[in-house]
Amino acid sequence: MTKSALHLFPRILTKLPLVFTAFSLFASSAFGAVSMNMALTVPNQATVGASGQTGSLSFTRTSTAPNTFGNLTLSGIKLTPGSGSSPAPPSIRDPGVFSYVTAVGRAGTAFGGLTFTISLSDPTTGEVELIPSAPPTLLGPPGSAAATGIIDFTFNVVKIPFFDAQPGTAGLQTYHLARAFGTKDSITVNVRPSSSVTVLRAQPSLSTSTPGTIQLGGSISNAATLSGAVNPTGTITFTLFGPDNNTCSGAPIFTSVKPVNAGGTATSGAYTPSSGGTYRWRVVYSGDANNISATRDCGDPSNTVRVLFLVIVSIQKAANNVTIVFQGLAGQPHQVQYRNTLNPFETWTTLPGIFVADGTGRFTFNETTALPSRFYRGVVP
Repeated sequence: MTKSALHLFPRILTKLPLVFTAFSLFASSAFGAVSMNMALTVPNQATVGASGQTGSLSFTRTSTAPNTFGNLTLSGIKLTPGSGSSPAPPSIRDPGVFSYVTAVGRAGTAFGGLTFTISLSDPTTGEVELIPSAPPTLLGPPGSAAATGIIDFTFNVVKIPFFDAQPGTAGLQTYHLARAFGTKDSITVNVRPSSSVTVLRAQPSLSTSTPGTIQLGGSISNAATLSGAVNPTGTITFTLFGPDNNTCSGAPIFTSVKPVNAGGTATSGAYTPSSGGTYRWRVVYSGDANNISATRDCGDPSNTVRVLFLVIVSIQKAANNVTIVFQGLAGQPHQVQYRNTLNPFETWTTLPGIFVADGTGRFTFNETTALPSRFYRGVVP
């Protein structure tokens, strides 16, 4: 029996809920054709960090008489986990985008009951071979139940592609590539399907932790943690607003930019407020090749800290004369402010004088024109 040249039907690529690409190759002889179709099906989108994604390889024997008897033997069933084009030279293969995990024969097909070992066959391109648990892998006569065999496989999404296989399409695309050989009576056919996948960056969340309350004179910082990030790099920027800047508008009073460590965490530098009130953080993760950016805004309770004013140790009042002893910061200058109501929108007025606390942190303030309902607080200027 003589062997003629191979004929390749056009490749069909469609973007449906499952991306499907199929080849049909056949070899002809003087008596008929030995041929099979092979289809590779994978999701059309996948996110970095996703595990247990599913795909399948489907083989159907399509030989014509008289080559319809007996079995077609499959060999060299291989998958390449990422490629910048299809077909692709080794120079734009993109190994490491996907990691193949399991491969089993689908029940009810010619491969039912088989498991396949996934073995790295080409470290340069990342290509793997699916080796059956009970070789050889056979396809029966066309039209029979044994003429079709399906392998279901799972894979993890490890990283963003280096090559964009479809620059004119939104997102980053790469290809799964597959190939296999079918042999019957010394006639061998080679099939090479492919399917494109849009790979999306992981979408991490950002949580923060800052002290809810401190006394004036203490320092504040913020600790951030990324969840759902994949091998995060980049930076986390901490900006602090206050006191009492409810919308975090205008310029921040403090900024700290820290690199993300391997565990996806970062801690800001420390800031020591000079006056009491409510301070609010805005925390932003920069994102990187595998992860989108994330923000924890100033309205979040975990980004809010109250700085308490100086403690009043004692107060004495006689007529319009008032004497107040404050517990402040030892050796530091202080000022006293007042307002006439407890209305939070009333502006505090600073009284004249600078008061330096003694070695115990205390200082005394005396006013002779106090009103009956005046309220006082001590601050660090």
